[in-house]
Amino acid sequence: MKKILVALLIEGIAAIALSLFMKYYIGMEEAILLLYIPFDLIGKGLRCLSLQSSIGNIIALIIYALLCLTPIFWLVFRKLRKQLNYSDILLPIISIYSFYMLFLFVNPNLMYRHVPELFMDESALSIVRLSLAIIFFTLVIGYLIIRMLTTLSQEKEENRMIFLCRRLQVLLYIISILYTFLLGYFSTFELFSQIDQRSFTTGTQMNQVYVLLSFVLKTVPVLFTIVTLVSGIVLLTTISTKHKQEEEVEAAKRMGMFSRRTAFLTVGCNIALNLFQLVFSSQLNDTSIVLNVSLAPLVISISAMILSGFFKETKELYEENEMII
Repeated sequence: MKKILVALLIEGIAAIALSLFMKYYIGMEEAILLLYIPFDLIGKGLRCLSLQSSIGNIIALIIYALLCLTPIFWLVFRKLRKQLNYSDILLPIISIYSFYMLFLFVNPNLMYRHVPELFMDESALSIVRLSLAIIFFTLVIGYLIIRMLTTLSQEKEENRMIFLCRRLQVLLYIISILYTFLLGYFSTFELFSQIDQRSFTTGTQMNQVYVLLSFVLKTVPVLFTIVTLVSGIVLLTTISTKHKQEEEVEAAKRMGMFSRRTAFLTVGCNIALNLFQLVFSSQLNDTSIVLNVSLAPLVISISAMILSGFFKETKELYEENEMII
């Protein structure tokens, strides 16, 4: 568990460094604009290579075709291994869309076709770039989710429980990595954006305190959610290797402990933030007292508590049956 947490900590530090780099060195105004940066760099690289010479143009075309045909190559590979399922229908769609998307990134002036005449300026292109990137990621994420669900429904020759545990482990790894990146990059970017905005407004220093406190109270539940997810990964590992043994019960208890703390902290932090705004409302330039309970940490923590209780009960029933026999 410590190794996983250390790896996530390193990822979080890297995400924080990335947010500071994108905001203060690149000068990016919105954190979400990061989504189109990779495609923008590819487009600029292909355009620059194409303009160098005729050979460069041919190389650019080959790279362009290879990148866009990658989903088709993956489809052929799965076909040869006889692993096709319903999710693979999206692969040709992703490939066709990639051709169109990268063509626009290589020729950004064509993006104005997607902008009304009243808003034809450089800022509008950022919105178009972001929209194109979001559609691409939507297709890819949709493919991965459908593939995962389809795979889980297939019968396997190996132990079914171990197979499901491993799949769920992969899912928890992905969620933990995404949560860590979202917290390290987007939350940090938003924090410094709010600090910069409030530094230019009139008011007391309590406004700065509110920004920092709000960041902390929103961050703590997410941190404990990540720890709960990691404890779930450890539990699944224990189920796969030491099922119905004492180690499984200990792992279930540990996950239950973290999940309870996550639930309490999620509710407590939301209440504390509202009370702080109420007490210091006269010193704050703006307040936002709302019923804002973060559902994701609560759902994850409650689910973890239920699973923890289930595994403990299973172990107890198993020991009772062994005693009766």
